[in-house]
Amino acid sequence: MSFKKITALITAIALLFCFAACGDTKTDDNSSVLSTIVSTDEETTSSSEATSSAASSEASSVAAAVSSATSSTAAKPVYSVIKYPNIGPVVEKTNYKTAWTTYDGSTDHLFKATEDFFNYSGRWETVNKTEKKAHWLKPYFEFQIKDAADFLVLTTGDNYEVYIDGKSVVHSGYISGSGKVFTVPTTGTHVIRVMSTSNTTPFTFKGIQTKGNICRAEDRELYCMFIGDSLTEASYSYAFEIPKRLYDKVDCVRIARSGCALVDGRGYYTIPQGLPARREGISKAFLNYQDPLEVTSRTSYVFDGEKVPDIITVSLGTNDALNAKETDQEFIDTHVAFVKFLNKLYPNAKIYILQPVANNGYRHSNIKQAANACAAAVPNCKYIATANWGCAVSDDGVHLTQEGYEKYAKKLMLALGLNEY
Repeated sequence: MSFKKITALITAIALLFCFAACGDTKTDDNSSVLSTIVSTDEETTSSSEATSSAASSEASSVAAAVSSATSSTAAKPVYSVIKYPNIGPVVEKTNYKTAWTTYDGSTDHLFKATEDFFNYSGRWETVNKTEKKAHWLKPYFEFQIKDAADFLVLTTGDNYEVYIDGKSVVHSGYISGSGKVFTVPTTGTHVIRVMSTSNTTPFTFKGIQTKGNICRAEDRELYCMFIGDSLTEASYSYAFEIPKRLYDKVDCVRIARSGCALVDGRGYYTIPQGLPARREGISKAFLNYQDPLEVTSRTSYVFDGEKVPDIITVSLGTNDALNAKETDQEFIDTHVAFVKFLNKLYPNAKIYILQPVANNGYRHSNIKQAANACAAAVPNCKYIATANWGCAVSDDGVHLTQEGYEKYAKKLMLALGLNEY
């Protein structure tokens, strides 16, 4: 070993003993040397991770020597759990105008997106004062209509689908620069649902134009919040199967993204061009209107006024397990902090922590430890073991087959007590 290397080794050991001698002296998270090292390491792109093999070998030697020299010193965590804003409980808006309009059908009328005629489920951001922008996984809005032959959905972007009385329909016309026209039966009243179909390129809803009369659709009996990763986002997952099976009883919001981890800075997805070179964990992204892969600036979600969930499911951990830099305790601490924040926002909601369905060790023990800690600290929190449900797993060993997802949804409905509905 060269003289320079020996000098570097001695200096590193001396610095570490200096840190140890400081005992429990605390510094601000943003100025912490160790926190800065971890943060910088996580935010580095794949291209910048490439280093020479010689330099890597030297760094390993120094690290090994330092570790050996300080083996008697207690290890201290090198992570910091997200600090949530001091908000909650959420106050839900209830004073909506629900009466039917009384137009004579001779003239088209425009009903703006921010008027009370529309019942929103999921995350919708008010933009340009009178418009609503869809975010996260398939949010939707509903309204009732009568005395009309058709209606025009005014939007920016066309990543949405329309349902009339629960049945998907195709538009009957397209007005360039404005939106799509949909035909509706002229007799009776009908419930219209307009649902977003894209996480990354959401559409903006401007309003409905029709000669008919409309009113706000009624709230369903239950509002469920499904939080998770690809096991939640999949088109046949419980987050879609349960609302479909209980169409007349359940509305929902889906906070889910494939490849996302619980812990911020982790994950297993390709960062889109135009975003910072750092993956967002659900524990942090939950605070934003935008999902982690939406290529746009982040805006803080406004919780007050939103629908308050009766049931919350949290299904995360698989993508955390794929990151070797994340410690067990970091995952557990983050999970507990996240569930406590959910409980503070929605103190009357029942919170269920779901075990990943694949029985191959994806954070199973950590999730159970976190669930036990949450149950001790948070009322109405429960852990649901799913690995013994016998749901068919696909060839990748992580995700389910279509039949597996359908069976999982049935089992989960029973576990959540939704079979009573």
